[in-house]
Amino acid sequence: MDNNPIGTATLAAAWAILLMVILAALQGCAQAPRRVVTTTRVEVPVVVPCRRPPVARPALSIPHVIAQPGAQLGAKAAAIQADLVAWMTYALGLEAVDGACAPIDPLDQSGAQPGATPSRRPSGDGQQ
Repeated sequence: MDNNPIGTATLAAAWAILLMVILAALQGCAQAPRRVVTTTRVEVPVVVPCRRPPVARPALSIPHVIAQPGAQLGAKAAAIQADLVAWMTYALGLEAVDGACAPIDPLDQSGAQPGATPSRRPSGDGQQ
């Protein structure tokens, strides 16, 4: 007969439990741990060189009109008016180029451009 004091059924159950524990441990090792990937947005001010397009300086027409010996007053007034419009357009172009390259204070949280006044900035509804 069998001299085993534990018994055959108990020994088989112990082996079955041990086998299940080993298989469960191997099953846990078979699956790679899940990694959670998250994206974090960090806003850092970066210094960017400002490349300004050249603004062409207008040529004056008034010296040519004044240099003519018999220039009429109307021709002189028209030349002055044309020069005024040309210089105003030139000044607006210079302001636009200068405003595009205005220094921005990184500590300013309002988003306003330095030197800008509320009457010159357009509002969200399209009115000024």
